[in-house]
Amino acid sequence: MKRITVVSRLFVVSALGWCAACTQPGLCSTEAVAGIQVTTQDAISRMQLCDAMVVVRSGTYEETLQAFPGTPCSYAGAYERPGTYEVTVSRTGYRNATRRDIRVTQDECHVVTQEVPVELAPL
Repeated sequence: MKRITVVSRLFVVSALGWCAACTQPGLCSTEAVAGIQVTTQDAISRMQLCDAMVVVRSGTYEETLQAFPGTPCSYAGAYERPGTYEVTVSRTGYRNATRRDIRVTQDECHVVTQEVPVELAPL
């Protein structure tokens, strides 16, 4: 039992030490992180919709989101841009859907991705 406690304490100390190191200058990754990730689905069937037009806006900033690599039914954008966004999704045969007040924050290194599921109602 003592051995498990010692190992557990070593793990906690190691994890805390690693996390503290993450906030030190120069130790953040160089990857760009999406501020918003949108998934779309049919409001009735719950089937994913993979060919929607997704636009995000914040003040004068506007971006048409691209399909997220490896997941064609998920759209990502607003890379490394904290702020408050409006997300509008459109697709032929469906009513447009808008989500407002999507708040993207940032930590010591990157923005914190906000996952935004959007359901589209058929016409």
